[in-house]
Amino acid sequence: MINGEASAPAWPTAATRRPRSWPYREPPLVSTTLFRAHRDFLRYAAALLVDSGIEQYLQVPSGLLDGTSVHEIVQRRRPAARMLYLDDEAEPLRYGLAYLTPAATPYVHMVPGGLGDIAAALAREDAATVLDFLRPIGIILGGITAHEPEPRAIAAALHERAAPGSRLVVSQAVHNDAESSAESSARTVNALPAPSAEPHTRKYVRELMAGWALPRPGMTDVRVWRMPGYRPSTSTHRHYRVVGAIGRREP
Repeated sequence: MINGEASAPAWPTAATRRPRSWPYREPPLVSTTLFRAHRDFLRYAAALLVDSGIEQYLQVPSGLLDGTSVHEIVQRRRPAARMLYLDDEAEPLRYGLAYLTPAATPYVHMVPGGLGDIAAALAREDAATVLDFLRPIGIILGGITAHEPEPRAIAAALHERAAPGSRLVVSQAVHNDAESSAESSARTVNALPAPSAEPHTRKYVRELMAGWALPRPGMTDVRVWRMPGYRPSTSTHRHYRVVGAIGRREP
């Protein structure tokens, strides 16, 4: 296992503690609002999965781990839950390996890998020692950038490895374009001016969920999900929004 002791690097400030896969140039306040919508949905979804009985989790990409990361939420409810983070970027790997140590987080591990080679990453011996693919897994995907492979290839690889009863959680910034104009503008989370990398469309997210059953409210703006204690602000700019979905792997 590559997990091990490492000297902790200088930690990023709260203003910069965002996933490397949030690829936008934008005013800090606007970016923070959008990121919080994304982060809070993942935390809310993780709590739902724990309450449904899921005991092991996979997140790709990991983003920068801190006290609000998915394993922190999960293990407050289920201390022995197992967690595997995958990331293929140097900065999240460096922070993750410093943050996770065998003594402090014996059930949480991080290995190199991303959605571009998800099948190979999950076939690694160190991944197989963390996750039991014969039992349900909570799979969490968030902030997927445009360089990732076709969504149906990702969906097929995850669906093939996941046991019945597994869940797939997706939180993604998408264009707030004509494809989603039928939804109420009041459900827009926020907007960003000029992206440094193109976000995806709702069609991409739908294809990513191919083969997974989607209970209500389905794939929709994260503000539609009833997240206790969370009221994201809105913006008059409506270029992008965060959509979320929780799918179930049926037999």
